[in-house]
Amino acid sequence: PAIDALGLPYIPSTTLKGIARVIAEREVNNNKSPTTPELVRDIFGEIEPTACMGKVIFLDAYPLPFPQPNDESADERIGLVPDMANSIWTWDGNTPKYKTNPNIFLSLRKPTFVIGLRLANGADDALLKHVKRWLFTGLAQGIGSRVNSGYGVLTVKPKEGEEKPN
Repeated sequence: PAIDALGLPYIPSTTLKGIARVIAEREVNNNKSPTTPELVRDIFGEIEPTACMGKVIFLDAYPLPFPQPNDESADERIGLVPDMANSIWTWDGNTPKYKTNPNIFLSLRKPTFVIGLRLANGADDALLKHVKRWLFTGLAQGIGSRVNSGYGVLTVKPKEGEEKPN
């Protein structure tokens, strides 16, 4: 996640909107959905800043500060925790040399993010179902540059009484 002006980690709304849009466009391109390119443009708006705004407004996603009730990780250290990357090889000309170089950084461990979506005036509630499905599909595939290292993959936990999107 990015870090906001107060030092809090968050997922920018532009990232969330981009993920959902990419998944929607993939479905359109693969003919896996009755969605049309025009509907995708109407839902997400134009990419150019002078063009129209979309019908769904994405809000920044922030992690909740504490373990949630009935959370299986309630006894673990979660939230902002120290992590380490260790580049152990340096080069001296054409010869590799072994030398530890630990790099400590802050990472999020098993956070629960609150993601806000809002309909623009006059938008149909049915659009949210599609947008949620696209967004959750994209988040389950992972976001960020370190997905292959085990970072940035999200698990969808629906609210109580809601079904998990397919």
